[in-house]
Amino acid sequence: MERVKATADGAIPVKAKEVKAFGTEAADAALEQLNIQRRNPTPHDVEIEILYCGVCHSDLHTARNEWHSTVYPCVPGHFSQSRAWSL
Repeated sequence: MERVKATADGAIPVKAKEVKAFGTEAADAALEQLNIQRRNPTPHDVEIEILYCGVCHSDLHTARNEWHSTVYPCVPGHFSQSRAWSL
């Protein structure tokens, strides 16, 4: 699957894949399982498999756009237990 990335020189294709995530599509929507697009890893990335993830109060402020800077879909959570998938 390809996405398009806008640059000053025009649009360039970006290879992407669909992944499952837990997040929200809008500030007033519930947190739920989503399918989102992620760009494919580059040679400088480490791909991880997230086994468990906690959502703290700050994540909920972000999901609800209470700090007025959230981009949707929003996948909150920054405390995770994961393992390296590919290097």
